Amino acid sequence: DWPLNTHTSIETMYTALLHLRKRNKALQWGATVTLLSQHNQVLTYLLTQAQHKVFVVLNVSHHEKQRVTVEHTQLAGNYVNVVSGIQ
Repeated sequence: DWPLNTHTSIETMYTALLHLRKRNKALQWGATVTLLSQHNQVLTYLLTQAQHKVFVVLNVSHHEKQRVTVEHTQLAGNYVNVVSGIQ
């Protein structure tokens, strides 16, 4: 969970996202694959560039947490949550 209740937290989040963009070519030049989830208020997509991948999950609902299942052949691999650091 990301504490977005302070200016510092928002600044930290954007700093982390900008560093990720510099390190990952999928965020610079990647192709976008829109993925479907069973929840219509959670947007999911995959950015890919060669071996670089970024799997994006955006909860646009009014609820803090949503349980979502997304399946796609290109999702195979290990991912790290850039907000929490959990792998």
